[in-house]
Amino acid sequence: MLIRLLTFLILFLPVTVFAQDDDFAQRLVLAERMLEIRPAEKQIDRAIDTYVKNYMFNAAEEDKEVFRTAMKRLMNPKALEKVAVDAYAETFTLEELEAMVDYYSKPEAQSASDKQRQLNSRIGPEIANMMDRALIRLRTDPK
Repeated sequence: MLIRLLTFLILFLPVTVFAQDDDFAQRLVLAERMLEIRPAEKQIDRAIDTYVKNYMFNAAEEDKEVFRTAMKRLMNPKALEKVAVDAYAETFTLEELEAMVDYYSKPEAQSASDKQRQLNSRIGPEIANMMDRALIRLRTDPK
């Protein structure tokens, strides 16, 4: 049985990998479209804003703005675009990218995506609390 499985994997797995490589140019085009929909500069802005919110909550507003300005000046959205396009094209299949472009092209989908951080900030702490309680129970009563 093991020999049959190994034979199958050796013969047919490379075909699957090569089949995905045949559409790489198309995936790159769709990956670039995703960056048009969700620009790298906006992603950087959101990351900086999240950092300021999470780690500079006691800082003066002026200090926060100085930090934002400095970070935006020092970070390179064009470099992120190259990394992101490659990552999209290498990570997702053609069908997945087509679906993503179709979905994220809609204003409602962009709005929902923008609210994901807000949702996670509400759900994340509860998950952490649940894990803490479960770990305590596991340590005190491993049954």
